[in-house]
Amino acid sequence: MGVYHFLVVLLAGLIIYLQTRKEKLEFTAQLKDSYDYVIVGAGSAGAVLANRLSEDGDTSVLLIEAGGCEKDNPAVAVPMLVDKTIFTEYDWGYYTEPQEFSQFAMKNRKSYWPRGKLLGGSSNLNYMVYMRGSRHDYDGWAELGATGWSYDDVLPYFLKLEDIQIDELKDSAFHNVGGPLKISGVISSPLVGVFKNAVRDLGYGERDCNGDGGNQEGFCHLQSTTFNGVRSSTDMAYLYPVMHRPNLDIAVYTHATKVLFNKKEATGVEFIRNGRKQRALAKREVILSAGAIGSPQILMLSGVGPQEHLRELDIPVIADLPVGENLQDHMVAFPQIDMTGLYSNTPERAAGVWSNLQYTLFGTGPMGVPGLNEAEALFRVDSPDEMPNIQFQLRSTQNRYWEKFFLARLTRDEIRDEVYPSRSDGNRTVEGFTICMLAPHHPKSRGTIRLKSRSPFDYPVIDPRYMEHPDDVKAVVNGYKLMMKLLDTPSFSAIGAHFPDSKRPFSFCKEHAYGSDKYWECVGRHLAVTVYHHTSTCKMGASNDKSAVLDPQLRVRGLSKIRVVDASAMPVVTTANINGPIIMMAEKAADMIRGIDTVAQWREKLRGHAKS
Repeated sequence: MGVYHFLVVLLAGLIIYLQTRKEKLEFTAQLKDSYDYVIVGAGSAGAVLANRLSEDGDTSVLLIEAGGCEKDNPAVAVPMLVDKTIFTEYDWGYYTEPQEFSQFAMKNRKSYWPRGKLLGGSSNLNYMVYMRGSRHDYDGWAELGATGWSYDDVLPYFLKLEDIQIDELKDSAFHNVGGPLKISGVISSPLVGVFKNAVRDLGYGERDCNGDGGNQEGFCHLQSTTFNGVRSSTDMAYLYPVMHRPNLDIAVYTHATKVLFNKKEATGVEFIRNGRKQRALAKREVILSAGAIGSPQILMLSGVGPQEHLRELDIPVIADLPVGENLQDHMVAFPQIDMTGLYSNTPERAAGVWSNLQYTLFGTGPMGVPGLNEAEALFRVDSPDEMPNIQFQLRSTQNRYWEKFFLARLTRDEIRDEVYPSRSDGNRTVEGFTICMLAPHHPKSRGTIRLKSRSPFDYPVIDPRYMEHPDDVKAVVNGYKLMMKLLDTPSFSAIGAHFPDSKRPFSFCKEHAYGSDKYWECVGRHLAVTVYHHTSTCKMGASNDKSAVLDPQLRVRGLSKIRVVDASAMPVVTTANINGPIIMMAEKAADMIRGIDTVAQWREKLRGHAKS
């Protein structure tokens, strides 16, 4: 660790200590034999459920988490150091199977999938981008049979969870002040203004991407799950404020191995804790919130899944359901852009003395910006859907740290050195930025999660089958072509923005004419990787939908007293980032489970806005 990063971590530790010094974290030492609810996974959904279900004082809740607590590593909370949690004890560290249609630049053609293994789950590993998705996402869910999940149904829950810190949005009918999750604006470089003007040059306006959810095309200032320069994860927002509740037990370093059943009724959860096999019974329900990988793995280990697959592993079949099917994920590429103007956050500026002082004294500056991502733009290009299918995110630096720490481990050396060269003029880093290109928003390729063995400690077999469908390839190609148009706008031309090796093809795609569709397809198949939006492996749907694992109440079909509440329940992945939608789903699920309506005031607020 360099001296600047050491200083950042030290100062961040002081900030977090000052923020949390009044709250000593005490986890449950002795578990009870039974609870009303047993929740597996303390991530973006599980932390929310533990809070909401334990609001009823006469209801007992056990929250099980395989990992520990991030407070031992203050860097987790520093937005600029987002990648420092990857390859640590806080990361499950999954790998996919070798890919046939993509990942050509990756060693063994495998994709690396970080997932949070700690309180707050992946809300402590993600890039803190807060996006709800499109109105058409949720209306599409409802049309597919997920009744009760239309945009008008879910928007009040988005308002409930939100504590907007952006002054110009506090009076918006589509935002709320006072919810658990802090949502802030982030900006630290003049590149944001250039990017906004370049998007305008292409004919698009400025949007609140979390506004009415209809037309999202255009430039958006990034909204971030941060507060005063510190990550606002679900453990910080939902768990720590209620850890004192006597009816809530939180078990860390507790690895769930399977759900217990009596015929078709879930009765509890078996887990490994302190090196011993133990169990906790659930008087009302077992709720799986272990994510799009963990939840299907636990279900299949418990005998709930594709009958043929379970029998191959000699697992007794409780229910024959398409668990682990329908896997979806977004892909992203990271084109590096050089420029002549002094606009970017070079490492010297981002981690310099002034930046340290800004962050320490005010919680502002580059260190408070998640991965130095500062703005985004959404586009709908050559798509029959009403939703955007391409997203650009402006990162006001080139991927120096990400390249060193992440790509160096995963990318074939000769490709890494060509695509992400060390760029310096001798004494300082060359000015530049990154356009993180996410496409397509709604991939048609479908993958699978399968068990490797009967052991709960063997990671599952993950095969996303990226870019298998030709429409996904088309979206990636369109994304690169649109990016080239963006760089050719007067606004970007004015600062000399250009590819480092403009119009010279990468050697691994030199058989194609530079800039042709085949060239960009080749580049995409090599360089596009996961953006960690894994969903839909236990999808909810209509009773006649043979691909659905859950009903619209998130209950596992054909079984009782068991639900799945996390990203795996999404019928189709949402437009853009998924952490916000997962938190919304957990808020809504808590009302379903409790049989109450906690969002009447927000529903009335929205109804009044529609009338005005």
